[in-house]
Amino acid sequence: MPYNIKPDGKNKGWSNIKVQRLLASEIHLGYISYGKTRSKRGQVELVPEEERIKVMGTHEKLKTPEEHEAIMERLLNKRMLNPN
Repeated sequence: MPYNIKPDGKNKGWSNIKVQRLLASEIHLGYISYGKTRSKRGQVELVPEEERIKVMGTHEKLKTPEEHEAIMERLLNKRMLNPN
């Protein structure tokens, strides 16, 4: 089942950040993360990675862990991804 992700705007191509986020996403490894943010009195804050719930989903995996590591290494070496 193909993704329904479109380029930015009508006659524009893909932005660098959109491509980077797609490549770095763990959802393509088959994982689903819950609890990425929490809200307190209207203030939304990001939850640290260690406190999030990460489970294996039932959707199709699009890349292997080895492929994901190679992609992440290349993105970090090319300084395309924020190391923080």
